[in-house]
Amino acid sequence: MTKALFLFIILFAPSVFAEDIQSRYSTMVQTQASYQVFKTNYEKVLTDIENYSAQMIQTQNKADAYPLCVALKSSAQMMVNNQKYKAEFNRDYQKSDASFDQVLMLYKEGNQQLKEKCEEAKSLYLQSLNK
Repeated sequence: MTKALFLFIILFAPSVFAEDIQSRYSTMVQTQASYQVFKTNYEKVLTDIENYSAQMIQTQNKADAYPLCVALKSSAQMMVNNQKYKAEFNRDYQKSDASFDQVLMLYKEGNQQLKEKCEEAKSLYLQSLNK
């Protein structure tokens, strides 16, 4: 590996990995073409939240909270952008979970409460990539 390539990787890889986590959700948070697409993406994000939570609990590493923060923020944005599917969401989820509006409120409140911790987690995550 050339010295220039090595320096490029060291300098730019951390931001690329951070962007990869965020870009993973970029199309999911947009207005979806159908309820089925929205539901599929919503369930993917829920699975990611569960997986990131489990990883964070297992490792006890604050940097591992960053992907969880991104997933939580993305889930709120996804719901904001797809409110036209409230009726279908309530039909499918309200019996076992909560209504669309309740879930959205929980995501928004959770993101607000975790804002400082998520900023710290992002900083630690980026530092861990530099090691």
